[in-house]
Amino acid sequence: MNTLLQNIGKRMIEGAHINRSLLALANCINALTVSNSTHDFINYRDSKLTRLLKDALGGNCMTVMIAHISSASTVFEESRNTLVYADRGKKIKNKVCFAIISECKALDGCSAMLLAI
Repeated sequence: MNTLLQNIGKRMIEGAHINRSLLALANCINALTVSNSTHDFINYRDSKLTRLLKDALGGNCMTVMIAHISSASTVFEESRNTLVYADRGKKIKNKVCFAIISECKALDGCSAMLLAI
């Protein structure tokens, strides 16, 4: 019985960490979708999840959000919240910066490698 209670406690702590990460992700998405210039700084350091998704959310990547909802009326509120969350994610607009490598530098590197062979 004692191990069962410890297991439930661990799951509760894990669930709290997941909810904290999702809240941090929602804060980042909200800050990215606000067109106001007062939100220049996006805090990606709030959770590991936002640190992992930093390049996908505010970088040069295309991001896809998959929202899993249910048609059951018993979970209507959760499905609605999921759709609102996904809609906020859809409103993120990234400014793409192309990474252009100078052809001369690339050719110099290739010729140096060929000479080494």
